[in-house]
Amino acid sequence: METVRKQRNYADTTWWDPYVENITDTDTYLRRKFRQDVTDKATGLSQEALHGRLAEIVAAGKASGESWRVTKAKCFAAEALEQSIDVSPFDWFPAIAIWDRHSLPIAKVTKGDRAAEVNAAMLPEWVKKEWHEGNAEGIWNMWQDFDHSVPDWRVILPLGFPGLKARLSEIAAQCRMRSGRGALPRDRGRAGARPSRDLRLVQGRISPSPCRDDEPLP
Repeated sequence: METVRKQRNYADTTWWDPYVENITDTDTYLRRKFRQDVTDKATGLSQEALHGRLAEIVAAGKASGESWRVTKAKCFAAEALEQSIDVSPFDWFPAIAIWDRHSLPIAKVTKGDRAAEVNAAMLPEWVKKEWHEGNAEGIWNMWQDFDHSVPDWRVILPLGFPGLKARLSEIAAQCRMRSGRGALPRDRGRAGARPSRDLRLVQGRISPSPCRDDEPLP
């Protein structure tokens, strides 16, 4: 009798692309390394085990009273150094235990537990209420983003939103005034094509200007 597979959640692919026990070819290996754990368990911890490992680090940090920055650094180090890997002739790059991006151990620590603690202590009640109501009703889908680094944060924080807007407006004005460096004039390029405003701003930002990263801001 054939077993009917059911999708467990929106990220689950095993219902139509089942687990492969023995991988013997490159195509299967490259497909499965992002759909299942193909790593050598003798080399470190699984993704599931890392959840418990990071929970131990957080608990120990709270008990000792150490800075959250130190605790978070230990979590990142554990995730990077203690997870299992695999080196295979089927791939030039090693496989890692953390294959499921929808269940990242570090996200549980930062985006989940820690963010909840910070929000409870810092956010006004009306912000928390409207935030969660908007998420629940589909008005928006809002969360703190811990997935990206911000190299310019020392510049961004002092500027604030008004300063960033003024900075972008200045760059946009420079783009409009330059010819061939940054924004393309509307009568150049493919017939009828106009570069998007975002593209013009990006081009202007990376072209030589008074706001280059290697020069101090005014």
